[in-house]
Amino acid sequence: MNNKLMIFVEIPLIEQELNIMIPLNKKIGNIIIELVKYVNDNMANEELQGDSFSLFDKDTGKIIPNNNYVKNSNLYNGQVLILM
Repeated sequence: MNNKLMIFVEIPLIEQELNIMIPLNKKIGNIIIELVKYVNDNMANEELQGDSFSLFDKDTGKIIPNNNYVKNSNLYNGQVLILM
């Protein structure tokens, strides 16, 4: 069994998109922290400020609760999420 998912993340605040692999055994909130850190450390001239980001399912608009584990969040390979 694969222990990671490939997802596509759109970040409207900086008009960027990322394809990332996320582990099933991490909480969504920790994934968000790592995404923000990655953007701030690796994307030239781009910075996400603040600490109240959430991930949303692009198709349904529903928020993915930060305290849920990836494996319990009904996410799937190739899903498009929005970081806001």
